[in-house]
This record gives sequence, structure tokens and C-alpha cells, in this order.
Amino acid sequence: MSRSVHDSEFASEGATLRGRLYLPSGDGPLPAVATISPDDEMPGADTAVARGVFESIAGPTTTLASAGGHFGIIFDPSPELDWARDVQARFLLEHL
Repeated sequence: MSRSVHDSEFASEGATLRGRLYLPSGDGPLPAVATISPDDEMPGADTAVARGVFESIAGPTTTLASAGGHFGIIFDPSPELDWARDVQARFLLEHL
């Protein structure tokens, strides 16, 4: 499957965040990765609901269960973020 790459930039809480957005070409179903936390501390978060919605997506999917709560993989550097990046990258490279 081919893909297109787009530069991405947006403001958040006074900071400008930049990255790359990789979009697969063609019609679906398309691969998807979800990162959820069994210990999500956000009000109203329900891991079972998040997992159920994600499992209903057609196409190849993988779900990562991240330790550390809702924000467990946002700290850079951290072993949890390194793990998530590695798993996500391997999955997407395999399916894109």
C-alpha cells in the first residue's frame, strides 16, 4: 500500500507542535493502532468501551495497553514512550 506524507503543525497551550502525518492511499479498510490504558484516570474514561469501539474497526488493527494512565506515554524520554513508538512503527510499516 502506498502512502503520502504531510507536514503537520498546530498550536497547543502556547507551544507550536510539528510532526509528520502519514496517510495511506486508496480505499479502506485501513490499518489502525489504538493506545489505551487499563488505568485511565480521566473522568468518564472507560477502557472496555474504548477497546470495544476499536475492535469494531475493519482492517488490520492492534491495541497497545499502556501502563501509567491516560498520559503514560507522553513523557519523552521514557521507556513507555519508546516501547509504544516501536510497536506502533513496526505495525504500521508492516501494514502500510
